[in-house]
Amino acid sequence: SNSYLFNGPCNKGNRFATSYDPELKRKKRIASYNVFTMEGKVQSSVRNNFMWIKTKFTNVP
Repeated sequence: SNSYLFNGPCNKGNRFATSYDPELKRKKRIASYNVFTMEGKVQSSVRNNFMWIKTKFTNVP
């Protein structure tokens, strides 16, 4: 059966129908945002650890 979504027609029985599913698109988009967020946290952690090591060895009497 055909149903019409905001992005156009979609066949429910078609295996490619998920590519037109707005809820699935939203979940994929949010998952990609979470990956970017996690990468930023890792980079920040590495940067902070590097700065801590640098200051630790720079201030050695």
